[in-house]
Amino acid sequence: MVPPDQAVVSAWVALLTPVSVAVLTVVQLLASIRSKKRGEEAKAAVQEVKITLAETGAQTNKKLDAIHTLVNSEYGIALRAGATALEKIAAMTKTADDIESAKVARQMADDHDRKQRDLDLENAAKST
Repeated sequence: MVPPDQAVVSAWVALLTPVSVAVLTVVQLLASIRSKKRGEEAKAAVQEVKITLAETGAQTNKKLDAIHTLVNSEYGIALRAGATALEKIAAMTKTADDIESAKVARQMADDHDRKQRDLDLENAAKST
């Protein structure tokens, strides 16, 4: 086998260099297009997650508000029932400790009712 002549090698190098540069340019361009498309897909996915998160957050807040209202209502009922029971006990025993306990219990129930009424008015003002 005869080694290639320097002129033949130079000719092949001169021919293949622009071809390889062109192929690499096309590959780089395709990669750039794919990367841009993936970026747009990721951006769309992020936007979808943001929307879903906002919707879920709103639903959760609505549920928490309903639960908070129910708990406050039940707490108010328990305070009023306790105050009424202590007032009846104080009326029967007429001891200073029972009378004082009944007053404190009634004050707690009244305070809770007042705070709840103020909160209800504040929430009503926010919603209008």
